[in-house]
Amino acid sequence: MLSGSDGVLVVDNQEGLAGADASAPVRISKQEAPLGPMH
Repeated sequence: MLSGSDGVLVVDNQEGLAGADASAPVRISKQEAPLGPMH
């Protein structure tokens, strides 16, 4: 499954395989405002 540079992507996707796209914005929102509405 891991293939060089692809390995990094796979590891990142492991956090949010089903919602990788949704995980990205959520992570940024948390970093910007840790006290957001979606605790």
